[in-house]
Amino acid sequence: MALPALTKWLKFPTNVSGLPQLPRLSVTQAQTLLHLYLNGPQRISQIAQSIGLASNTITDAVNALESYGRVTKTRSKEDARAVLVALTPPAVNITEAIYGAQVSILEKSFAKLSKADGETVAKGLKVLAENASQWLDEVERGSN
Repeated sequence: MALPALTKWLKFPTNVSGLPQLPRLSVTQAQTLLHLYLNGPQRISQIAQSIGLASNTITDAVNALESYGRVTKTRSKEDARAVLVALTPPAVNITEAIYGAQVSILEKSFAKLSKADGETVAKGLKVLAENASQWLDEVERGSN
């Protein structure tokens, strides 16, 4: 079955050619890096809500990423009580390369599919995206 290969791909590779070797990242750490890469600096509560995890889980991930030199925490200029988490410049480069590697893997994988198989996968991904969107809406409403 393809699920183990997909799970491996989703684990955010840490050995992209030409980049420094990264510490082994947890799924939550990888999600946090990717979220910050795609959305810019955010409060821990915003990251938690977007990813659908508890703030304390994201806090643990952010603390680990900070110890690896991958994120910084700074006080918000608008609200001194709020702490913004941002990627460090090296983390932007690393995340960009890893994200690009994942996109490349997907493109190569889709290129090998027949037209019919590609359409089937596209339909399945659409259903999966719709279900994920509904779940995230429920999380935002607090009814998960």
